[in-house]
Amino acid sequence: MTNTTVDFGIVTALKIERDALLKRLDSYKEIKDENEPLPFYLGQIAIPGSTEYYTIVVCLLLDMGNNEAAVATTRLIQRWQPAHVLMVGIAGGIRGKVELGDVVVARYSFYYEPAKLTSDGEQMRSEQFPVDRLL
Repeated sequence: MTNTTVDFGIVTALKIERDALLKRLDSYKEIKDENEPLPFYLGQIAIPGSTEYYTIVVCLLLDMGNNEAAVATTRLIQRWQPAHVLMVGIAGGIRGKVELGDVVVARYSFYYEPAKLTSDGEQMRSEQFPVDRLL
């Protein structure tokens, strides 16, 4: 793995998700920096019909939650500077529309947590972010 350009940085929340990703890679090695609590897995996967490959870095969150995801993603970007970043995981299927194993990409990503308390109750102030069309 002499190619230092990282094509994809992939963040996972669960060990089962990380392990599933690592099984799909042609080869990988664990990278553990001295002052970095996050282990990274640097690997490659062949591009079908080509002699080329994608270089991938996989990172497992240390714990669940938005803050953990933000920290891990920031560290992954700072350390590896991938061309693309994905957070992948397990999601349930919708019978007749989406089955387990399907890849689903949304048009928008919603940040739904911001809210303020008013005399009428909680007022949600969600934000909507468009997803990169290249994806």
